[in-house]
Amino acid sequence: MASAQLGAVLRQIQRLFSEGSSTALSDTQLLAGFAARRDEAAFAALVARHGPMVLAVCRGILRDPHDAEDAFQATFLVLARKAGSAWAEGQLGGWLHKVAYRIAVRASADAARRRALERRAAEVAAVEYTRDALEDDLRAAMPCDLRVVASFPNHLAARVLSAPGAGVRFFAPAMRNMLDRKFPVARFARSIDVLSCNCREWETLEDREEVAWQLSILVVTGGPLGSSVRYTTIAGEPGRLQVPAFPRNRPPRDTNRAGESYAATLLITLLDHGWDASSGVVEDDLIRTAAQRAAAAAALELDLVEFGFPDVSQIDEALRLGHIA
Repeated sequence: MASAQLGAVLRQIQRLFSEGSSTALSDTQLLAGFAARRDEAAFAALVARHGPMVLAVCRGILRDPHDAEDAFQATFLVLARKAGSAWAEGQLGGWLHKVAYRIAVRASADAARRRALERRAAEVAAVEYTRDALEDDLRAAMPCDLRVVASFPNHLAARVLSAPGAGVRFFAPAMRNMLDRKFPVARFARSIDVLSCNCREWETLEDREEVAWQLSILVVTGGPLGSSVRYTTIAGEPGRLQVPAFPRNRPPRDTNRAGESYAATLLITLLDHGWDASSGVVEDDLIRTAAQRAAAAAALELDLVEFGFPDVSQIDEALRLGHIA
């Protein structure tokens, strides 16, 4: 099944739970219909029938509701890919329970490992960068076209971003940056030209609207839902751009670095076109071009197994085709 079809099916989940769905067909008949004809209504009926149980399993293991929703969707993505297998009547409910449990447990372990790494990174940064040492480094820093700040706690990120000499100042916050109440992002948002994060991180930030209006460009990525870009137009008015996820004809191999590839390509495009971040504004056509190239790069990134970002020629070819073949 093409990923675009999968996305269309999964987007129906919330509506199905609110409106309900009924069918006299058995699980086996619905699976057969979906496997043979890619019948989205059949798959939607299965989601409506078993979704509450799957969601309960995910929520029972994952405290973060966003993580639980991700595990829920992942479970039904697995079902979509396995729909053509041989199924015995009455087997599906138990199978979904096992898959949901396994995915949720793995997600819980990944989240715990991620939190531990973030705590360790903060501890290392605090030890290695004392205030005096950081100031010495910043005074010695050479002027640069782009300064990227990531993985630093907010109080250190603020000092690096506010130091002179950078053409464009880019901040890639982690969840802990958004949750920091002692030194909130709003406190140094004026020192950020471009901020890029995922929708979960952005929604966690309590004073996000106060932060948003201080930025030249704000990018919030949402995976299969695409990305949202907020910026200031050359007329000084708020601008908004919704960029759909770039079409793909096959499931992804990896999703860990898609956001990084998006941000990198957006920044490269802006710099290549001579964007002046000090103006605080950006042309509509330029930000649209940068966002479209970034979306294509993120889609290409989903196929890369080893570390690296797609090159310019690969992005150009994807844009020419209009999809990832």
